[in-house]
Amino acid sequence: MTPVSIYLFNLGNVERLISIKWLQLALCKKYIFEFVLSLQKLLTIHQMKIKYLWIYLFVFSLSFFASDGNASTNNLVTANKTWWFYKITKNNHAKGYLLGVIHTPLGDLVYPDVVVNSLEKSSKLYLELNIFDEKTKAELQEEFLKMSINHSIDTLLTSKTKSDLDSVITAQNYSREDKKSIYALNPFLAMIDVMGPCALVSFDGDPIEKKLHDQAKKLGHQVAALESVEDNYSWVNKLSKEEWNEYVEAHVRFVKDKDCNRKFNSYILQMRKNMLQGDADQMYENMLKFFTNDLPIAWFFEKYDLTPRNKKMALKIMQSVESEKMPFFAIGAGHLAGQKGVIYELQKLGYSVTQE
Repeated sequence: MTPVSIYLFNLGNVERLISIKWLQLALCKKYIFEFVLSLQKLLTIHQMKIKYLWIYLFVFSLSFFASDGNASTNNLVTANKTWWFYKITKNNHAKGYLLGVIHTPLGDLVYPDVVVNSLEKSSKLYLELNIFDEKTKAELQEEFLKMSINHSIDTLLTSKTKSDLDSVITAQNYSREDKKSIYALNPFLAMIDVMGPCALVSFDGDPIEKKLHDQAKKLGHQVAALESVEDNYSWVNKLSKEEWNEYVEAHVRFVKDKDCNRKFNSYILQMRKNMLQGDADQMYENMLKFFTNDLPIAWFFEKYDLTPRNKKMALKIMQSVESEKMPFFAIGAGHLAGQKGVIYELQKLGYSVTQE
């Protein structure tokens, strides 16, 4: 999803303002106040007050990242300074640029020169989803609320799955009110919440995309979205009840694993290493391994999320590079690699995608 990257934030004083013990959102501290307050208002209207709340704005971008917020730029940018950065060409003519990103902040990161120079040469920046656009923020809020109204745990899960989920909720000391709120959520949002104890990682700084966004604006470039909010979340209406139960059970088993925190954070740190080395193939292998062995929901990405979205992204990229001058695309790195990734789909369409 959208990418199910993840921003994990302990908001400190904000939590007291809005009466949520832990609020971990897919936006930086610096930019979330209006979003948080608006979302909390919507949740309150529908009696949804919960203990943990993570929101994937890019649902399952699959690019999880850890940083202590104190690392220096020299430590972050390694010998291979290209990251997941590619040039798109056709018949030996340059058509555009493609950057794989992780949807998290990265402290005092400075982009490699080749990325900065290429953005300057481009005519337009495409983000996977432009979360810095006010209209998009409003659409996201509406989508999250609609998810839970139309597809809540109460209406989707079997008595056995609810019982298994109850055991996890009880172990996490949810209040009766919190538990009621969890059951009013869509399973996707609820599992993000329940997974809290397995990945309490804090980040500092701007999202990686924010730096691209601001630089593009300074250059006078238009910033657009490669996907719509509907594209990101259309899968919600497609899962069967059986699949939703399988999805929840996988998360419950993972949370019950006493080693889940170590496994999850180990995965995050490996993703960080892969990004700095520009190794998309290794990143993809690590991703598949984690979502096959530790949190077995790889079927979900294959059937509903990555595969269908990758095809659409590749087609949109093709349309853009053929009608615009050197557009620059920044998408979740989980979409890049593999036999069904965006790079492969672009190659099938006749383009060369080479790492810079």
